[in-house]
Amino acid sequence: LLPGYAAIMRHPNGELNFCTYIIPGGKAKNEDLHDIHYGLIKDDPYVSKGLGPKADIETMRPGSLRLGGEARTSGNHVIVIGDAAGLIDPLTGEGIHFALASGKMSGQAIIAAFSAGNFSSGFLKQKWDDRWQKEWGSEFYWSMKICLVFYYFPGLLDAAA
Repeated sequence: LLPGYAAIMRHPNGELNFCTYIIPGGKAKNEDLHDIHYGLIKDDPYVSKGLGPKADIETMRPGSLRLGGEARTSGNHVIVIGDAAGLIDPLTGEGIHFALASGKMSGQAIIAAFSAGNFSSGFLKQKWDDRWQKEWGSEFYWSMKICLVFYYFPGLLDAAA
């Protein structure tokens, strides 16, 4: 699975989500995701214990994660944050920090919009998009460049390990 990870998350309604993530650059490819996902459920003692003996497993629905931030994460009356906005480090796959920080930062943008009575695309871009891009844009840019080097030259990743 490396580079990648799996996680079990409990939602407020009590449902469990089991997610398997593959980060580009390793031996695991997108077409391997199904076998890796169900293999972990079946064979990994921690995953099977975490899900419990009577887990109702739905069919896996694969999808790509947005990495490194989307070019535009706001519009008229809309702000997109966290994973939905692509606020995930392309090299490490880390996104929890960005999700939490973007929640706080977007809350400040929403307060500013209420105070100004302005929820326009331009105002939200200034208060949200421009702010997160100033905060993390360079980090995401360089992380993606390093990730691409490992993608095109996977031997470097093996040499580093």
